[in-house]
Amino acid sequence: MRPGVPAFRPHDRLGAVLRLAAQICALLPADQAATLATIGGHIEWAVRPAKRRRLAENLAHATGRGPRDRYVRRLVHRNVTTGARRAAGTLWALARPEQASHRVTIVPRELLERMIADGRGVVLCSAHFGPYEAAGVASRSLPAGTELAAVTDENIIGRALHRSRERMGLIVVAADASPRELVTILGRGGIVALIADLHRPGMRGHVVRFLDGECILPGGPAAIARLAQAPLVPFAV
Repeated sequence: MRPGVPAFRPHDRLGAVLRLAAQICALLPADQAATLATIGGHIEWAVRPAKRRRLAENLAHATGRGPRDRYVRRLVHRNVTTGARRAAGTLWALARPEQASHRVTIVPRELLERMIADGRGVVLCSAHFGPYEAAGVASRSLPAGTELAAVTDENIIGRALHRSRERMGLIVVAADASPRELVTILGRGGIVALIADLHRPGMRGHVVRFLDGECILPGGPAAIARLAQAPLVPFAV
């Protein structure tokens, strides 16, 4: 490494790979991209037994059947291949945010616009359904001047996607940032989007009843909403 030349870090390499993949997805016809994504999903299903087991355990709670049940196993397979197709769509949106914004429909738009107009901001809580990154294109469909911040992990994937997320119109805020930054955005009437079902070690959490069991949900989303006196709204993409 030459003095004065910054190192090319792992997340920089991954970011370059993701941007290249996004450009390839954007250039391919939609049916070809979907076919390749489905093939990739089949491969992922075959080579990731730990993911299959985790999905089967989760779906067993939702269906009331055992994780080895044939119906649950079929759902696992479909979940993985569908996720691969969603990923291809997300890559396309990362490469073509302006085009993607024209395909965004906010439902119900009137409710969101009414909350924005109220001026206290909105805390949007994702239940981790659908491609979280695609929420960025919604910023172009919001009332003029509305800020949309996304709370993201600062792991290797999060850092790799940082530039693409900003290009989509998001204000990227690290998950370990001070709540004051989020409260300030809300105080300006902005929107804070976060994944509300990921409880990390060291986070304040609450044990809640979920389906036929219990899980720990992070207390941060509710705390931020209370500090800003902003509504707490679930959303999915």
